[in-house]
Amino acid sequence: MINFKNINRQKTLMVTVLCFAFAFTATAAFAALTMSATEVSSDGALTVTGAAASTWSTSAGDLTITGGGALALSSTTSSAASLDSGTTGAVNIGTGSTAKTVTVGNTTGASTLSLKSGSGGTVVTSADDNSLALGPNGATTPIFQVDSSTASAVAGLKVTGAATGGTVAVAAIDSGADTNLTVNAKGAGTIGIGSVSTGAVTITPATTVTGALTVNGATVTLGNAVADGVILNGRVSTSSAAGAALTLDSTYLFGEGQELRYKVTDWTGVGDSFKAMYVRAENGVDASTKGVYGMEVYATANDTFDTGNLQGILSYAYLKGTGAKTVGPAYGIHGELSFDASQSTQTITTEASAGFFRITGGVADTFTKLHGVIIRAGDMDGQSRTYGNAILVEDGPESGAITWTRGLKLNAASTADIELQNAATITNSAAGKIVLGGLSSTQTSGDLIGLSLSPSQGADTTGEVFGAQIKPRVAAGFNAATVNGLGIDSEVKSGDGVLSSDLRGINLYMGATGTGTIGGNIVGLRARLESAINPTGHAVLLLPVDNEGAQDWDGLIKFDAALGTHGMTTNSDKTGNAKSGTIKVIGNDGAVYHIQLYAD
Repeated sequence: MINFKNINRQKTLMVTVLCFAFAFTATAAFAALTMSATEVSSDGALTVTGAAASTWSTSAGDLTITGGGALALSSTTSSAASLDSGTTGAVNIGTGSTAKTVTVGNTTGASTLSLKSGSGGTVVTSADDNSLALGPNGATTPIFQVDSSTASAVAGLKVTGAATGGTVAVAAIDSGADTNLTVNAKGAGTIGIGSVSTGAVTITPATTVTGALTVNGATVTLGNAVADGVILNGRVSTSSAAGAALTLDSTYLFGEGQELRYKVTDWTGVGDSFKAMYVRAENGVDASTKGVYGMEVYATANDTFDTGNLQGILSYAYLKGTGAKTVGPAYGIHGELSFDASQSTQTITTEASAGFFRITGGVADTFTKLHGVIIRAGDMDGQSRTYGNAILVEDGPESGAITWTRGLKLNAASTADIELQNAATITNSAAGKIVLGGLSSTQTSGDLIGLSLSPSQGADTTGEVFGAQIKPRVAAGFNAATVNGLGIDSEVKSGDGVLSSDLRGINLYMGATGTGTIGGNIVGLRARLESAINPTGHAVLLLPVDNEGAQDWDGLIKFDAALGTHGMTTNSDKTGNAKSGTIKVIGNDGAVYHIQLYAD
């Protein structure tokens, strides 16, 4: 229906009706055409045709075109059809209040749909799960879909373009301050980020990886500055299967599986010490049958494969470079067994130690090649040096003195418990004796000394000084054949060996070269008897045993100077002097004899 408003003059109306009478032609042969002052209608199809460019407009007011059925506006085959407002008025399509489908464009051939807007933007308002569905099949199986069906939805996704070479931004938007963003493949599908591009992928904020993480590439860089941190909240392994190992073939170009290197150039933020790696394993629940290990390291020579060097841990305290420097304590390995101060009593069920070494041996070609600990020293300049102690046991710097039950305890069976640098040995046999021996010297000059004890008293003392004190004993309630304070067996073994001087059992030397005084005597041999038991034999100072070889005893005493010239002798007859007692001598039959003593 066409409405004309504000037409007041009849003449104008008649001219208008006349124009329509010439312009309208009914498409049905017998269609009726009706015209009135405000309306033109036909009971058949009605076609309005202009032979030249035509304008259909009102001088004022609205223009409404309404079809009883479908309403089609089209141009000729190659001409454009335009629908626009006069100036700034809105162009509304399908804005009626009833639900309807609004279709713009078609899918025939190379049809193109172009939507343009200025700074005002393009706004699509919808609350459906298919607010926007793009693809050859429309909403059925779209390749791009916008779902706006969430009730009260105010958060969404924003894509911001950029100039060439710039950064295109994809971000979540929300009327509030914070909102989350998820990106998912469907089902077991894979999400690829940078799978085609060759640039880097940067993830700036905290990142949580819930599933397995597989990184394929030659280099993985975590962080871009020394202040960045990597927090591990789970197991780190070369494989998802426990015990699985990576196979390194000819394509692997490094000499280590993991390499961590750090250099401190400013201690301001580091503090008093820097640890290249800090590992701490703690137990947080009672577990008396479980074990907690700070680190477990294996170097494994697998079955049938020869290995040149096998070391579980190679640890250095490295004084690098040729320049002079000052270094505090330096330890290749530092082990501590530590307790907190003022704590309750700790129960140790077996043992505790700052270090523990153990061999669980198998079959070896030479078992004597297996050692508990090896300490081997050398000089990088090839010089001969005198070092400190190979093993040093001392009290720590903490307050209070610690006394060791044993400075060194050898508790395992040994062929020789200790072997000294010249092959001399110290052995504690199963019978309880300590044997010093094993030395076969090839020296051609100087003295061969099996044992030298040289204590030196360096301060005033009221006590005695002993070079050695020997106290063998038979414990109460036990039997033995004899008790010997000292057994000396000096031998020249069979053969044609020659001694240029004496064969001696004991060689005594007493020396006093200072300017002080000796308040008592100078005594070569002092004997003291303290016995509450009367022997069945006798108590004597000397018991010369008869000879066992071809050589007999020639006498009791031999002086190395003539009588009267030796300090222990005179060359005069004293029998005329007063008799002053005797020295008792007991024969082998028990008979007592006397050696007469004469006054000087």
